[in-house]
Amino acid sequence: MLSCVRLGVRLYIALVLTRAWAIGVLALMTIEEWQLLGRSLASSGLALLLAYVLWQIAKFHIDCYIANNPVAGGDQEGESEDGEPPTAASRLRTLMPLLRVVFAAVILVFTVLIVLSELGVSTAPLIAGASIVGLAISFGSQSLVKDIVSGIFFLADDAFRVGEYIDAGKAKGTVEGFTLRSLRMRHQNGQVHTIPFGQLGSITNYSRD
Repeated sequence: MLSCVRLGVRLYIALVLTRAWAIGVLALMTIEEWQLLGRSLASSGLALLLAYVLWQIAKFHIDCYIANNPVAGGDQEGESEDGEPPTAASRLRTLMPLLRVVFAAVILVFTVLIVLSELGVSTAPLIAGASIVGLAISFGSQSLVKDIVSGIFFLADDAFRVGEYIDAGKAKGTVEGFTLRSLRMRHQNGQVHTIPFGQLGSITNYSRD
């Protein structure tokens, strides 16, 4: 949490220096005008600090969970180096990297909206514009949307987990990880396959009883 304290100190110093330059050095505004602006700047800085603290706490717990639940991989089909079946990671362990990205995106969006609102910027047109842009992007990149939606359903069905050996038709190997749109798995001969979720089709999982 030392980084959070450092960020808080830096924001406070920046606020003090801004007040000194705006009133005393450059004489850009009066004390009464600064009180209104300073209140908005202080609220924005507090929102940034709270968002950073929240992200650090979430990141710490996610990284600890990932470190305490390692994924056992194997070089043979369905077997580890000592001949035992590979230990499948828990479903939550498989979803943790993806949850970290989603959590960071949610914190970033809400923080930006709060800061802009505190600074007097109307966020309603921004939200409406972002919705229109998102709709246009979804129409222009249907394959990307298909990959993301397919990935959500694969994860909801618990079709595979990190560390399991699967056959996706076009390729087979041990699942090493995934992103929002693609799956990454390593063949027993060493090749790494990256396949979009929309192209997976049916999956055969050799690591399940």
